[in-house]
Amino acid sequence: MIDPLHSLAFSVQANPGVYAVLVGSGVSRSARIPTGWEITLDFVRKLAEVAGENCGTDPALWYRERYGKEPDYSDLLDALAKTPAERQQLLRAYLEPSEAERADGLKAPTAGHRAIASLAAKGYIRIIITTNFDRLMGGCWCGADRAQFAGSGARRYAVDSHPLLRVQSAWRLPGHSHP
Repeated sequence: MIDPLHSLAFSVQANPGVYAVLVGSGVSRSARIPTGWEITLDFVRKLAEVAGENCGTDPALWYRERYGKEPDYSDLLDALAKTPAERQQLLRAYLEPSEAERADGLKAPTAGHRAIASLAAKGYIRIIITTNFDRLMGGCWCGADRAQFAGSGARRYAVDSHPLLRVQSAWRLPGHSHP
């Protein structure tokens, strides 16, 4: 039987532009970007500290016992940061590198991000969809010939003459229909 990975590689190469890539937290986790759940638990730790309590080794349990429900990222973010500017500031430390992290090469695009960007630049994939809040996928284009255009909340990039459009959390090549 043919290895499924070999079959996929063959199909992607033989059918450029047919595939889309869904990027989840795993690709950014290796860059030391915490997952949404890890951020949620850190919010709970900080909330316990502000309340003068110790949540121990199980912040989720502390939260359930204290508030009678499961900790939820969106609920906590809304409760802890009331405005978009406050939310951005609160999340910045989780998603953007400090000077020390930058010096250590952390919170930067990984080989996985660059491989996906390379597949897109070569035309093998047309759409990159990400559930991630970080900007690492877009950061892959920073070293390339990049032009940015603003329009209706979307960001357009030209990368080595391959335009990409980011709308919310989706990157796609404009002018191509969705597969």
